[in-house]
Amino acid sequence: MNKKAQVPALFTIIIAIALSASALYIIVTSNNNRYSNLIEINNLIEQTQFKELYIKEQAKIILNETINLCQSCTEKNLKELFKEKSIERQNLFHYDGAGNFYANIKEDNLEIKEEENYKLSIPEIKIESEINQNEIQKNFNLCILFDKQGDFVGYC
Repeated sequence: MNKKAQVPALFTIIIAIALSASALYIIVTSNNNRYSNLIEINNLIEQTQFKELYIKEQAKIILNETINLCQSCTEKNLKELFKEKSIERQNLFHYDGAGNFYANIKEDNLEIKEEENYKLSIPEIKIESEINQNEIQKNFNLCILFDKQGDFVGYC
């Protein structure tokens, strides 16, 4: 038998096994990173959706309270009462995810119109969500309709 040929063949087998193991490790870890990035992006989208829903629900609650407290008020009085109720609500339930919602209200960047229904409009609400190096910024205009009894009718 030729013992000199057996040693290089053994090394070739050992090197092939080592390369296969390292390639398998790279494949598994890269898929793991890709999967964790997808989870982060999904969480980011869910955070943004939650923040938008939070703002819409807060606006609905505040407008309902405002209309129920002052059904015979003028548009100007409704707007002032809405601002007061918003400030109270912000102080009770301070939530950083509300973006510039409360700032728009404080800066009088809103409109309440009384037509067939009450119409609340707040333009350019900005929200941001961030996880690690991923970030989503969303801008939207809020427009809500309520009937004369203070019940939610829908979005404009």
